[in-house]
Amino acid sequence: MSVIHAAGFHVRHAITRALATNNRSLMESTWRLLSARATLDARGRVVSAEVTVRIEKPRADLEPRDDLVGLVNPDGLHPLMAPVPGHPERLMDVFPVTWDRWARHRGEAAPPDIDPWAPRTAISHADALGYARAVGKRLPEAEDLRAAWGRARYPWGDAPDPLVGRPCAPRFGEIPEVGMFPPTPAGFFELGCWLHQWTGEAGLLGGLPGLLPGEDGAEPCGFRCVQEV
Repeated sequence: MSVIHAAGFHVRHAITRALATNNRSLMESTWRLLSARATLDARGRVVSAEVTVRIEKPRADLEPRDDLVGLVNPDGLHPLMAPVPGHPERLMDVFPVTWDRWARHRGEAAPPDIDPWAPRTAISHADALGYARAVGKRLPEAEDLRAAWGRARYPWGDAPDPLVGRPCAPRFGEIPEVGMFPPTPAGFFELGCWLHQWTGEAGLLGGLPGLLPGEDGAEPCGFRCVQEV
């Protein structure tokens, strides 16, 4: 086990640097984010970030243990997935599905005007459900997202904090990359922010913990996946 500190353009880049420092790839590492901080410019955009990452050996099993919460890829077989709090047998994507993942699955290129690390938005519930099933996963139920969210009004606490999240629409209509802000204590990014996310029940969650009626065409709307282990 080792603890690595790194800085980067935003939190995801800083995590990537921290893992590379320990000669581990982002897709093959078991790690826990111990701390993260983002610095914003006058327009409220992330200009830099610092993270501290603890890298651990994969666990041989996923027996219910409190220390699994926040551990990404705990068994070494599920890259960029972390246990749902209270349900260590359920792993959920730490990031929403990005255009890069969506395009690679479909064997096509992302649109040239789209950042490949931005969430796949403008997606219907049926298409999100079809993707999840095609990769052997499912959409999260509302209880999965609420457990990952935590008990506070926002994933980071009861008060708005622009340094750790933005529970409102993207500024200037720009769809940002995933991992711009620090994750929840359970290890999940892009919760409590501008992105609505589909649930298995065809509802939407995003911005605040209450569920919204599922409506195709709600924007910006993305999704992430869950896998039972």
